[in-house]
Amino acid sequence: MSKYGDLVADTSRCVNTGEACVAHCLVLLGEGDKELAACARTVQDTIASCTALRQMAAANSPHVAKLAGVVGDICKDCETECRKHEKKHSVCHDCAEACAKCAKECEKAAAA
Repeated sequence: MSKYGDLVADTSRCVNTGEACVAHCLVLLGEGDKELAACARTVQDTIASCTALRQMAAANSPHVAKLAGVVGDICKDCETECRKHEKKHSVCHDCAEACAKCAKECEKAAAA
C-alpha cells in the first residue's frame, strides 16, 4: 500500500478532469474557437506531470517529494488558466478545482 494514498487519489482526479477539459478544448479548437488554446496546453502539461507523479507515489518512490514540488507548481498554473474560463465552461471549473486540491496535496508531499 502506498503511503501517498491521498496524493495518488488527487493526481488521478486531476488527470481525469484534465482529460475531459482537453477533450472539450479540442472540440472548440476544431470549431475555430481559439479562446481555449492556452488552456489546452496548460492542461496537457498537468496531465503528463500528474500521471508521472501518480505512478511514482503509488510505488512509494524516494523521488516523490522532489517531483511533487514541480507538479504542484504545474497544477497551480493549470488552475489559474482554467479559472479564466470556468464561468463559461463547467469542465474548466472542474479541472481548476481538481488542480487546486492536487496542488495542496503536492505541497504536503513536497514538505515531507
